[in-house]
Amino acid sequence: RAVKSVWTGADLQGASIKDANLDQARLDGANLKAAILTGALLHGAILTKAVLARANLRGVQATDSSWTGADLQGACLDTACLDRARLEGADLNEAALPSASLRHANLSQASLLNANLHLAKATESVWT
Repeated sequence: RAVKSVWTGADLQGASIKDANLDQARLDGANLKAAILTGALLHGAILTKAVLARANLRGVQATDSSWTGADLQGACLDTACLDRARLEGADLNEAALPSASLRHANLSQASLLNANLHLAKATESVWT
């Protein structure tokens, strides 16, 4: 259990952090490239400019979290809950978000080239 923990700038590349409770954790600038975070709790977490390219975030629960400027290229976010998340300027190119929930999320200036949003729920989200 790592609630409110600080991992700013940490190198966790390829780490397996399954089902972890990281609610309100500070992971800004952390390297989580190809990490496995399936089922993790990230409510209110800060992942600003974190590198999560090719990370497995399937089923992550991350309401009210901040991913501003994060690198999520090729990440798996299948069934993730990102309601009210801040994803401004995030790189979601080739990310898999099928059945993800992005209700009220802010994706302004996010890059979604070749992203899979099949059955994603994005009611009242910002896409400009």
